[in-house]
Amino acid sequence: MKSSLEDQVRLLKKGSPHAFESIFKTYAPKILNFTAKYFEDIQDCEEIAQEVFIKIWNKREAINDPKTFESLLFTIAKNHIYNAIRKKVYQKAFKDKKTGIIQMETFDPEDEQNFAELFVMIKAITKSLPHQRRKVFILSRLKGYTNKEIAKRLGISINTVETHIRLALKKFREVLKENNFLSP
Repeated sequence: MKSSLEDQVRLLKKGSPHAFESIFKTYAPKILNFTAKYFEDIQDCEEIAQEVFIKIWNKREAINDPKTFESLLFTIAKNHIYNAIRKKVYQKAFKDKKTGIIQMETFDPEDEQNFAELFVMIKAITKSLPHQRRKVFILSRLKGYTNKEIAKRLGISINTVETHIRLALKKFREVLKENNFLSP
């Protein structure tokens, strides 16, 4: 006798791997179809589906109402889709900006020297930041991670991430102004 979704969700909440597998077999294709509306690459779809089910397993005890499980599943999928799209947009913008800087046609020697000095100064400022602030800054500004991703990766709150970024940027502004790279 096949058990209902509500029964499977109740068993999942208790940690049943068999219930999880049954739910996965039923809903993974649906999640893949849902994500395929947003991504052409099947690997992106599979990655998001995987993240959705990892989250379901990790948060299984917090599932409140088995009747709304399907809605919960697609809400998690939607959030992962939005985060993945946002991350791709940020990465593309960063890549385009980086490419634009590299492709500058007119670059006189004085600009090149100023750029080299600025680069050395930025490296020094980054190196002078406290360890955790430096890690947050690099993940945010150089690697393009969202604040939420950084918080999860480093095991700190989003507010702490935001504070580290704010203080790092403040330090950059102060030092760059002192050295006449920014207008006062």
